[in-house]
Amino acid sequence: MKPELHIGISGYETTQTLLLRVISLIKEGQNILFVTSDSSELVKLRIYDLVLEDKPSMQEKILLNKREISIPNKKGYRHIEKTYGKKLKLYQAKGLNLEEFIQSVTETAAEHQMDVVIIDSADNVLNHDGYESRNQWFKALSEHLENVEGLRFIFSVHRVE
Repeated sequence: MKPELHIGISGYETTQTLLLRVISLIKEGQNILFVTSDSSELVKLRIYDLVLEDKPSMQEKILLNKREISIPNKKGYRHIEKTYGKKLKLYQAKGLNLEEFIQSVTETAAEHQMDVVIIDSADNVLNHDGYESRNQWFKALSEHLENVEGLRFIFSVHRVE
């Protein structure tokens, strides 16, 4: 299956777009493996903020990196665990080569019965060693993801030359 691509300039905005996709896919009943080079805890907080956006009784506000975000209160954590607990797994990676990454991610996705793999900022998660240009690396990544059976891939990159 052809992977879905998001190209962005700002890492924050691109990640935000992917996190909104995570929430909509989970609501559709999909199981998600979310791959990021960021801290898993930071990604969790951003997901919580989005999930609880319209549920003020389930949240409290904190300041994180000069941005006000919502974190779940006790009621919010129960809601998130019940709704998203088994549907979302976070996988932190940085600087992996393409072949090792594909093998590791497909094994992890199979082990946890995931339907979709979302790669946030693939250009940070994977290294470009062995490729003459970012374009060559990008084409190789797209072809590899397209050839993986039984998984849907969604990924973002910061820019393609």
